[in-house]
Amino acid sequence: MNFGIRLSFASLAAAGLLATATGCMDEETVSAALETAAEQVAASEGVNETLTGELSYLTPGEYIVNDQAFFVSEDTEITGGIYSCYTDGGPSTDENGNAVVSCTASELEETLASGTTVFAEVVIVDGVAQSITEYGSTAPESGEGSADGSGGGEVGVSGSLAGELSYLAPGEYIVNDQAFFVSDSTEITGGIYSCYTDGGPSTDENGNAAVSCPLSDFEETLESGTIVFAEVVIVDGVAQSITEYETY
Repeated sequence: MNFGIRLSFASLAAAGLLATATGCMDEETVSAALETAAEQVAASEGVNETLTGELSYLTPGEYIVNDQAFFVSEDTEITGGIYSCYTDGGPSTDENGNAVVSCTASELEETLASGTTVFAEVVIVDGVAQSITEYGSTAPESGEGSADGSGGGEVGVSGSLAGELSYLAPGEYIVNDQAFFVSDSTEITGGIYSCYTDGGPSTDENGNAAVSCPLSDFEETLESGTIVFAEVVIVDGVAQSITEYETY
């Protein structure tokens, strides 16, 4: 596996440097650009580091986190259940919200290749991930994460936040850069952006959200890319209530 060449082409393509059928770059320019990219990749080979952040898919068996490329192998110990490798159709964590599900490299790769957002701590030795451990609301403190999901770091966020909601994965959203879980017990009040009645928005006489919204309907709205503004009351990392509001 030629890591340098493959990542060089990926980096150049992402930067829009490789010519397409128009042939707008001469051979000397392409060679120089490839050499520069290859040097950057060579400098990262054999890296030994523990990093946390959003994972991105490069090519089969190669991912990137915090601008650091790395390999995965069948020996990489992957612990998911938050973004990948669900059981019973939804996220699975321990009582502290840590990832606990043993996940194969092929399952994680399928998740990443689909474009799903995945946050994880990655322990890299000689350029190869020894472990990949997903995390939810907050990254574990450096060096405290572990493949069995017992890592440290703040979990169980509690508070009330308001803003635009974004869809991360089934059962997990984000508001104001704070990720949180939802459950069948989350009380969702819509009618402004989701869960219309009679084919259009439905509110009370004061313009407030007034429609009880099932989780499945609300999630379908978010996943479709619809912009939703809401106040979210979070206790121990799980939304107790989500109430839509209008912006003016």
